[in-house]
Amino acid sequence: MKKAGSGIVAAVIMALLAAPGGPAGLARADAPPGSGLVLVCLDPGHGGNDSGANYNGVQEKLVNLDIALRAKPIIEGMGYRVLMTRTDDSTLSLQERCDIANRANATIFVSIHNNAYMTDSEGTETFCYYNSEEGRRLATAVHRQVVRRIKLPDRGVKEAGFYVLKHTDMTSALVEGAFLTNPAEALLLQDPRFRQKIAEGVAAGINDFLMDP
Repeated sequence: MKKAGSGIVAAVIMALLAAPGGPAGLARADAPPGSGLVLVCLDPGHGGNDSGANYNGVQEKLVNLDIALRAKPIIEGMGYRVLMTRTDDSTLSLQERCDIANRANATIFVSIHNNAYMTDSEGTETFCYYNSEEGRRLATAVHRQVVRRIKLPDRGVKEAGFYVLKHTDMTSALVEGAFLTNPAEALLLQDPRFRQKIAEGVAAGINDFLMDP
């Protein structure tokens, strides 16, 4: 969600944004997991002139990117290739994100977000596209591993018609780690150790999905 506000973690997170992006290229959809031919597309939500949610001193676009940059080397260490839709604070349309994944023939697509609603809203939820059996399996794998690590209330796996879930050609999921509108969860998101746990959960869930085709 796009809201106005100010950020106090920007300087800390921006120092991480210079990390190199993932390699582009084609991946065979039928490649065995861990073969180096499987291509995982990570999509850090929002960016540039779209800050996403902006509450309690945290800009969603920055924490989304930081989590994705932390997940990338973990996933690569598992033997997969990683393609990022963005590696810096740049503006991308929803269709451009889909185009990046589709042109590269990515094996799976995972969009990384954090949530906003009420000040007492809490927990983690993960989405797949309507009636997508494989999407639900990917979302469930990622969700389970993230919840296991960050130990916030489990809001479950849900179906939604989000643009990036509908218009990507591959199995896709969208994870909402924590609520920026909740002061306690926003404080957690300012902690790099907490963001690392989300990244590790995303990576482990992706590996679970790919290792159990």
